[in-house]
Amino acid sequence: MILDFGAYNFYSFKEGVTISFEKGKKKQKNYEISKLLGIKGANGSGKTHVAKIPCFLSFFCSESFSILKPEAPIPYQPHFSKKNEPTELFIRFLTSKYEYEYTLSVFNGVVNSEVLRRKDFTSERPRYMKVVERKFDTIEKCIAGFDSLKNISLRSNASFICTARQHQFNFVDDVYDVFRKIIGNVSVGGHQLIERSELSLSQMTQLYNDSSDEFNFAKNIIINADLGVDDITIDSYQDSKGDTKYTPLFHLKSSDGTKEVMPFSTQSSGTQALFYELYRYHTALKIGGVLVLDEFDLYLHPEITPFLLDYFENENKNTCTAQILFVTHNDRILDYLGKYRSYLVAKDFNESYAYRLDEIPGDLLRNDRSILPAYKTGRIGGIPKL
Repeated sequence: MILDFGAYNFYSFKEGVTISFEKGKKKQKNYEISKLLGIKGANGSGKTHVAKIPCFLSFFCSESFSILKPEAPIPYQPHFSKKNEPTELFIRFLTSKYEYEYTLSVFNGVVNSEVLRRKDFTSERPRYMKVVERKFDTIEKCIAGFDSLKNISLRSNASFICTARQHQFNFVDDVYDVFRKIIGNVSVGGHQLIERSELSLSQMTQLYNDSSDEFNFAKNIIINADLGVDDITIDSYQDSKGDTKYTPLFHLKSSDGTKEVMPFSTQSSGTQALFYELYRYHTALKIGGVLVLDEFDLYLHPEITPFLLDYFENENKNTCTAQILFVTHNDRILDYLGKYRSYLVAKDFNESYAYRLDEIPGDLLRNDRSILPAYKTGRIGGIPKL
């Protein structure tokens, strides 16, 4: 599970940002960790850039070695006024035995440093211990058991974590798995909008075809959320090249019992969005991952939002302690989340900053009051200046 993460000089966050899943300051071994966090703010405030941080770290620590060519720069952007300074990122997370802190510094598209620290809660006085320290392309320090890292060649655009994994060093498995389980719809270019091409639809439908659990999960939610869909089935056909393609068929039924089968293209934008995104939901819940969604409720009715979030909040549904971080424009969700699980993002002079609602001083926000009136009147920020 993720405790917190942040970045400095990353996209619009010139002076940095920290996002925490922890509810208040808890003693060691007694973390109270939220399973969901919501990010709100005006258009262009930098909300998507918050979601980019865990998605970027996931990519860099689990895929940079296999995806980036050796000479390619690391894909990120510093703040436009600090191009001559490094970008720094961090994340803290829990595994079954340890609490880890990972920090990364990059400059001009290459690694300056990587540091991995951990706390061992089996010890009497747990404290952070440096496990691996990398500077440029050299492992400067590592504890016993990680010595093999010194014998491999590091690339300037790839993490030592996925590099070690590529060399089949299993001592990084628990760390690698955390980054691999961060699932998002945000890339370097921002929110990945639904691609309604035949190829992408066929690939998405094939994923459902190959996994009945994911398909039944998505189908049941769509049937409950869409007033017209009575059933969904999957059909396959051969294209002009002889390749097998897959397409979903939506079964409709009228009040007089008349039935009709309709293609994906005839369905509402909300139904189409659910069909694409619900696979990610079920995967994150199944593996205990972290789901990061920009424009979380795009095309969806506001009442569907808490219904979807309940899959993460309800311990009977979320048996693997999955988490969700989402960007939304739904005002009403603030009262559902409360002040400990809501962040607002704002921007002044093209510099973004973020704050959790419990950080607002005074008694403007109280646990026994609705947050919505204070938000709508602009007293707590996070709304457009029109």
